[in-house]
Amino acid sequence: MKTRMSLVSNSSSSSFIVVFPHKPQTEDEIFQFLFNGQDGQIDSCYDDNYHMTHRQISSIAFKDCFNKNKATLKELTEEFSSLVYYEFYKIEEAVKKDDIQAILDIDNFCEDSESITELIKLTRELEQMKKEEDMEHATLRRTFGILLNGQKTDEESQEFKDADIKLRQFWWKKMSPIGKKKQKILDKITKERVQEFINDHKGWWYTILNYEDHSPEGSFMEHQNVFRHVENIQICHH
Repeated sequence: MKTRMSLVSNSSSSSFIVVFPHKPQTEDEIFQFLFNGQDGQIDSCYDDNYHMTHRQISSIAFKDCFNKNKATLKELTEEFSSLVYYEFYKIEEAVKKDDIQAILDIDNFCEDSESITELIKLTRELEQMKKEEDMEHATLRRTFGILLNGQKTDEESQEFKDADIKLRQFWWKKMSPIGKKKQKILDKITKERVQEFINDHKGWWYTILNYEDHSPEGSFMEHQNVFRHVENIQICHH
């Protein structure tokens, strides 16, 4: 069983790519898939007074699956793209902190070591450019008497605004090609991950269910790992 989960915040929504042997035809069938036909309950980890029974969870899941079709290539690509970009965000943060161990500890991102090496190289190049851009902006603000905390000694002159725009455009043009290179590699990894998923699940039925924490029921379905007994991939959206 493969479950991928990302961080939970106080306000979020999640997509679940859920895998079944075939499309559930009845509520009892999904009850069998999710809980092996055994009743019980799951307690909320956020509210001591809130819980849902296996039957209630199965009823919600069946209702949500009922009008769903098998996930398309386009839908899978959109979901895996979110997952890949989020996972790479964690790598970027580790690179910025020079935390080599944290980079090595990130599992299942990409088997292509050359792609990982290139992504890390490009990330470091962009980080260095951003530092240089910040230094030039700081110099520009000092030149025009504008404090670094965003306050100003007097009104920003048009001359400063023009110089500020010109500087931002310069650095955008310089960094944009590197950002595009990163995006191309991440899109390639996404495509490979999607194809791997499809190849691994020939003959299975999989769909995408969405839950958000705007209601107790939605929050429960999102955060309580209710699909723990079937293969699923959770993609958090914040």
